[in-house]
Amino acid sequence: MTLCENCKTKMPNLQTRLHRVNKALHALGLVYHPTVPMPEIEAILSANGFEAYGEDNQTGIGEISFHRSVGEGKYLHMSWYQMPSGRFEVTAYVN
Repeated sequence: MTLCENCKTKMPNLQTRLHRVNKALHALGLVYHPTVPMPEIEAILSANGFEAYGEDNQTGIGEISFHRSVGEGKYLHMSWYQMPSGRFEVTAYVN
């Protein structure tokens, strides 16, 4: 196990954290959202020891896709689509 740079507590290895972050992001994608869930995604990343990607006002309408570095050579891949109902379908994973 490695130590957290901020709080100096033990952290699980990278493989375990990748599994946990992707499981949480998958669960987030099973629900249609009234807005793009940026704060929830940042909280999931932070809780699993990854850097928050920094919200840069990417809240466009229609279909949006991007990727951002979250540290340790890993990237957040995210896309969303605003359905005719106005709700958002979100797909996100760290790889």
